[in-house]
Amino acid sequence: MDKKVERIINLYSSFLEGKVVNKKEEAERFEVNQRTIQRDIDDIRMCFANDMKVNWQVVYDRNKNGYVLVREGDTRLNSQEIFMLCEVFLKSRILAKEEMISVVDKLVQTCVSREEKQKVISLLAKEKMQYEGLEQETISQQLIKNFNDAVYTQRVVRIQHLADVGKEPVWQSVQPIGIVFSGKHFYLTAYVHTKEEEKKYVKDKQSVVYRLDKIMDYRVLQEHFHVPYKNQYEETDFYKLIESEISATGE
Repeated sequence: MDKKVERIINLYSSFLEGKVVNKKEEAERFEVNQRTIQRDIDDIRMCFANDMKVNWQVVYDRNKNGYVLVREGDTRLNSQEIFMLCEVFLKSRILAKEEMISVVDKLVQTCVSREEKQKVISLLAKEKMQYEGLEQETISQQLIKNFNDAVYTQRVVRIQHLADVGKEPVWQSVQPIGIVFSGKHFYLTAYVHTKEEEKKYVKDKQSVVYRLDKIMDYRVLQEHFHVPYKNQYEETDFYKLIESEISATGE
């Protein structure tokens, strides 16, 4: 590989990883003079200036004594935000261990800097090792995905729900509106699905909530329903229903 190309690739990678590029140090590393490194940096600057897809600039930071990449309009999470999110997820214990660790690892991989990534990995290592989901209450990501898909496509779902401990599960057709996390549980918010011939006898939609871990079985049907998005949460207060459910079960 051409030495200039090798230098530029290395410098470019350093900028993308959030590192500070010091001309003197880079000159010593590649055994060239500082003017050569400056030309390489200018080439990278030109590359970013000509790229209409990003608004990035390589600038000199006096406090850091080197050049850094500034991503204007960058909306990515920083390492501290990623760490806090991972902490919240791990403390919630809402997923089975394998799925939770997968989510946390993917979040950590979004850290810009390799050093910051290693720092977050180290800070989370013990909690990941000791993580245990809540018995009988961990929810599958696939279950949440399937219900979210039904919400998005406005498909009727027939669910088998365990209403009370000790009683037989019951089947109910519903129009799913959304998935809500409250306390330590996920809830499905929905309207009871009324058959066409029964609609004339029903004045208002009946609002219901179901804890996802109490849904024993379900079938996403081909039948569609229609509730305008702006009206989905105007007709009822699902959070009050969830509070009532929590009060009734004591959980």
